[in-house]
Amino acid sequence: MAYFRLRGLIKTKVADQRMNDEINLDKYVAALWRAKWLLLILVIAAAALAMYLAQQQPTLYNADAILEVGRVWKDPVEDTYVTEQVVNSAGFLHELASKIGVKPKQLKTSIHAEAIIVGPRVSRYPILLKITASADSESQAVKLAQAVADEVISRHEKLFAAAIAAHQSREQKLATQVKALQAKGSAASELLFKLEDELDTTKFNNASPTMTRQTALKEPVVATSIAPPTSWRNAAAAALAALLAGVTIVALVAYFKPSPQAKSE
Repeated sequence: MAYFRLRGLIKTKVADQRMNDEINLDKYVAALWRAKWLLLILVIAAAALAMYLAQQQPTLYNADAILEVGRVWKDPVEDTYVTEQVVNSAGFLHELASKIGVKPKQLKTSIHAEAIIVGPRVSRYPILLKITASADSESQAVKLAQAVADEVISRHEKLFAAAIAAHQSREQKLATQVKALQAKGSAASELLFKLEDELDTTKFNNASPTMTRQTALKEPVVATSIAPPTSWRNAAAAALAALLAGVTIVALVAYFKPSPQAKSE
């Protein structure tokens, strides 16, 4: 008998719990239905505001400056990854900002450098440096990209001069030695042949554009417009966020609002 009484009590409690859940669910549904017009107005207002703000956004322009890092005897004057980090650094941008008369913060948000890499996955290597400038006008974007490119070129000219100086000095010494041996005649013919060969190699590497060249732009800097985000996507996202927020607020109000039974008691 005790077993059946306990079983009956459990069934009664489960039934009461189900009834309470149904009542609570009905309370939330009723609250949402009462607030349906408020939710609709909220969704429409959020979508309209998002679309308006999207249309007010100015058109942005990107300008890319593609640099080929200089080489001395096939060795780059500076590692492309190092140049990338330097251009993106706060110190470089702050110094450049003072030279061209813009705010460092503006330059920091507008400039980005990236090494362009090629080759198979296991042995990829950088070949170019892309400097991207963003601004609200074509002329400003081009100006910023060109200013950064000119600063990098100026920096690399100093590195190039320091790197080529040793090879040019070697070329002069070899030329002097060759002249001295040529004056001696056939007595130093074997050594003369070796020095002439080394001199020719040094001259070629110092002057050949495939072996030795300074950092330069690959093509003129030109600005292109950036398509703004689609207005209807912004509106849809804002409407969904407003709907979720409205439903959450209504549910919270219904949860904390006392039931009619509690008021009567």
